[in-house]
Amino acid sequence: MTSPHKKDKPVCLNILSHTLKTPLTSLKLELQLALRRLSGQEKLSESEHQLKDSLEFSLERTNIMIQMICLVLGEA
Repeated sequence: MTSPHKKDKPVCLNILSHTLKTPLTSLKLELQLALRRLSGQEKLSESEHQLKDSLEFSLERTNIMIQMICLVLGEA
């Protein structure tokens, strides 16, 4: 006999995955757009270089969080 909770588990995981990844995907897009805008400039000031480094670091960490969510939820 199959428990009704086992049937619902994939649906719950899908909802959880969506809930966790949607804001991270939006953040990733904003970081990518900001980096693209900075990359379009010929010469960057020191503060713009620091900003670019911070954006790249944040994008890298965001990608890691998305990968961890996929791994934990069995999507990888």
